Amino acid sequence: MRNINFVFDLDGTLIDSSRGIYISYLESIKKANINLKDIDYFDFKKNIGPPFEIMIEALHPNLNASEYFLLNKSFREIYDSVGFLNYKVYNNILECVNYLNKAGHYLYILSNKRNSPTQIIIKNEFPNTFKNVWGKDNNSFNKCDILKKIKRNSINHTFYIGDTINDKKSAQDAGVEFIYASYGFGNIPKTNNLIICRNSSELKETLINTLNNIKK
Repeated sequence: MRNINFVFDLDGTLIDSSRGIYISYLESIKKANINLKDIDYFDFKKNIGPPFEIMIEALHPNLNASEYFLLNKSFREIYDSVGFLNYKVYNNILECVNYLNKAGHYLYILSNKRNSPTQIIIKNEFPNTFKNVWGKDNNSFNKCDILKKIKRNSINHTFYIGDTINDKKSAQDAGVEFIYASYGFGNIPKTNNLIICRNSSELKETLINTLNNIKK
């Protein structure tokens, strides 16, 4: 059997970045000097998944254009410089990716996180593990286009492992199979053909079972 392309989302799939995002959000409110009601961490975490610009519209729909701009600008300055370093790698993730890597499969990162923080985290936590790493580098960044590129340039079977409905849609639009990391930030409706991993400690087993099903 040919080796497989495994493309991983980062936040909510390989790492839990919720604390760093939340703390940076609180600090950005202070820096922007905007009077906003505090949102509890656990309520805030339910909205993590989309880019901050989209998330903040859902959390604070009454912001005017100036406040919206200042809050986003302040968040990016704080999170992309130091806030992103407040994260933890989910349990058993290193074991999973090291297993796949040693088995000769092709591993990639495809994340909505800004490119610079993404590259730093991957270099710190997963050195010499991924064939290529993509983070958001501009407003034209599109996960579907990159997944199509991976698929187009390879004869291998391709999977995208992510935790949000947008991850699933990107995979479907690109014509690659999707594996749902339901322990992450998103909430995807369950369907009969949806491959689900409910715990990061089970990700390795889920991917091995997926490989075995391809062999059949």
